[in-house]
Amino acid sequence: MADILETIKAMIRQGASSDEIVDTLKSMGISEDEARKLILLAERDMLRVLRNEIREIAADAFIEQAERMKKDLAAEVDRMVDTRLKLAQKTLTDMIRKEMNAYVSSISRAEDRLSLIERKVYDLEDRVARLETYRPKKQGNVAIKYLVPIIGIGFLVASVILSADKTLATYLFAAGILFVLGGVIFGR
Repeated sequence: MADILETIKAMIRQGASSDEIVDTLKSMGISEDEARKLILLAERDMLRVLRNEIREIAADAFIEQAERMKKDLAAEVDRMVDTRLKLAQKTLTDMIRKEMNAYVSSISRAEDRLSLIERKVYDLEDRVARLETYRPKKQGNVAIKYLVPIIGIGFLVASVILSADKTLATYLFAAGILFVLGGVIFGR
């Protein structure tokens, strides 16, 4: 029976018509009805085999397409990651630049304040020197004469250094001025 089905399948593949196949099977001693049933059976078997082959081809094509899609997706993800990294790097660079500019500005302001305080100290020293020329020299307490103005200058410098805290810097500046003036006035 398997040989008969293989013969029928071979004839179908060669393009033989149903009547030709029936005539061949009749010559082998098979009735026409039985021959037609065998043709249907062979055709069904060939269809099953054909479906399986189509499934395999489709599966191979699907796997091939999936691999292509996977590569394309990986390339797209890489492009997106590169874009995000470049954007993050630019943002970080901009943030660092802004922080550096703010820091440089604060240093510049501190230097300006220190320069202003130095000018005021020099002005005070000049005034004190002028006052000393008008007043007769007395022997005063050495600690008040030298130590108190030095403490005042220390307060002035501390007010510049701690200028981030405006209230504290203001109090230190006022204390520095009072100590310098007090030392000069009372140290005579």
